[in-house]
Amino acid sequence: MSSTKSPDFMPLSDGEGYYIRDPKAILTRLDTEFRASEPHLLALAERIEALDMALPPEQQALAEPLKAELHAVQGDMKLLLALVRELAHYNIKLTAQRQTARQAFEAGWEARYQDILSQLHPEDHRMLRWILEHLDREDDPSLF
Repeated sequence: MSSTKSPDFMPLSDGEGYYIRDPKAILTRLDTEFRASEPHLLALAERIEALDMALPPEQQALAEPLKAELHAVQGDMKLLLALVRELAHYNIKLTAQRQTARQAFEAGWEARYQDILSQLHPEDHRMLRWILEHLDREDDPSLF
């Protein structure tokens, strides 16, 4: 993994991981880290192939499991990258949809307020509107 520091990733106080300030930065950081490790895996595969050519036939048989494991790691890495990208995408979507408790309360209150108003008779509706408009003005002497 690269050792570049980013303001979007702050070290946790216990030193075991990072706090991610911006969830959208996850995808960018993951792409960067995985892309940085991909050339190393490819170089390793090339070196094993070169080593395979230089080995005597009896040692080439010993190198086969190593090559198979390397190919498995490459496949696992691609799958892991796809899964983590998907997870980051869902995290970004959830963050975008998040509502604070206050926003949810205000939306609920507004809906309930409209429901109450719809059940009032016209005269009661006018009186309630007048009261609510004047409640905001504490210094209004006509209210008392």
